[in-house]
Amino acid sequence: MRLEIPASVPLRDRAYQVLREAIVSGHLTPGERLVEARLAQEMGISRNPVREALRRLEHEGLARRHPRGGMAVAEIDLRDVAEVYAVRSVLEGLAARLAAGRLRPEHRERLVRSLQEGEEARRSGELDRLVASSSVFHSTVLEAAGNARLTSLLQVLDHHISRFRRISLQAEGSPAEVLEEHRHILDALERGDGAEAEDLMRRHLEHSGRQILRFLGRHAKRGFAGGQGNGPGFGQVGQGGNR
Repeated sequence: MRLEIPASVPLRDRAYQVLREAIVSGHLTPGERLVEARLAQEMGISRNPVREALRRLEHEGLARRHPRGGMAVAEIDLRDVAEVYAVRSVLEGLAARLAAGRLRPEHRERLVRSLQEGEEARRSGELDRLVASSSVFHSTVLEAAGNARLTSLLQVLDHHISRFRRISLQAEGSPAEVLEEHRHILDALERGDGAEAEDLMRRHLEHSGRQILRFLGRHAKRGFAGGQGNGPGFGQVGQGGNR
């Protein structure tokens, strides 16, 4: 299936968006070779924008140079997981504290809806929908915090957070735990208790980080792929997107 690329979007940017989504979603798995010619053919574009997109992904740590030449999807490093979640728990904890005093009705409505979506996704076993609902919950808390500098700092980690979030929700029992922790955070936000909201958010993310490390440790010998599906599915990714 050839990729439909809007004329208003530069080819290199669309190629980047498609490849980034494929890596984050696990359709392109850790260690998988990123062959320019094949990727260009899948997307129906020339190799140059693909090459530029791969360089950008390498800079972000999502792709790496392969020992035999060319590029490959970056492996998930346990130290990266630990470091990202150590930083994320502090920053999003602060976001929760700030949001507790600034929560507007539209924020509450979006948070409640994300919990409902997450519960429905958990019951039906829809991982993509579950990941999306979790993303909405955290992004809404950050929006409610109303701190542009804090948002910028978290955006630096966004590609890692998106990749790791999917892994955390694949751990056994994790979806139910995540939703329960989100409910407690929302309760603190609704009561305007910034200190409790911060503490709950930090503990929630510290717990998620530990879940990811345990999950990766258990699956290391099996060659964890980080997602589901049998191939890149570039056409579908390019037309939809995860978030």
